[in-house]
Amino acid sequence: MAGAIIYFLPLTIPANQVIGLLAVFIGVLANASSSLLGRKVNTQIGLPAILITTISMGIGGIFLLIAGVTTQGFIQLDLHQWLIICLVSSGKYSDCLYYVEQIPTNTNSSRIQHY
Repeated sequence: MAGAIIYFLPLTIPANQVIGLLAVFIGVLANASSSLLGRKVNTQIGLPAILITTISMGIGGIFLLIAGVTTQGFIQLDLHQWLIICLVSSGKYSDCLYYVEQIPTNTNSSRIQHY
């Protein structure tokens, strides 16, 4: 963090960007803390790494889902969009890329309907 500050010297921060910088600083600290905590849990508790990852990613995913639904609302996806989601989530990225390349270029995102 200090290196980034030194790089951008002389540092002049507009008043309307202080909140954003504070959010970034908190995010960096939270990320570093989670890495340290995860390393401690993985070495001291002796649980499988996949279990610890699943629990932490599940909790984070639930928080992101709640935040997204709260701020953006639910959307209605058609079959085409669900197919893309399923392909991406299945891990078969080559299949997904092939399918996405077949989509006509005149497709636009205005087909997404909000509730």
